[in-house]
Amino acid sequence: MYKFIETFRGIYDVFIMAVVIIIAIILICVEIPRLTKAQLVKEIMVAKVLAATYIVVGITAYILLQIT
Repeated sequence: MYKFIETFRGIYDVFIMAVVIIIAIILICVEIPRLTKAQLVKEIMVAKVLAATYIVVGITAYILLQIT
């Protein structure tokens, strides 16, 4: 398990965190308006939850990997 964390720490840096956050922003700014225009209510909710998850998990993973 420790080897996995060390490998993941080596891969997950500021650049990867920024990419995850940018994906979430694109989801919020581009996809949700498209889904709203198409009146896809369930898909809008999924997109909002997914975007929030990307932001929270992306930042949390970076912080936890820097602490340990």
